[in-house]
Amino acid sequence: MSRMLLMALTVLAILAARCVLKLPLLPYRAARFLLRGLSVPA
Repeated sequence: MSRMLLMALTVLAILAARCVLKLPLLPYRAARFLLRGLSVPA
């Protein structure tokens, strides 16, 4: 469960950074995070 909470906090952090910075680099980080999440079984 702690892992789910950590992932949720990470997603919120990414969304917050995306709203604040609005840099073209963020989608790359999000994609890498998603790939990393898919690679590791929940």
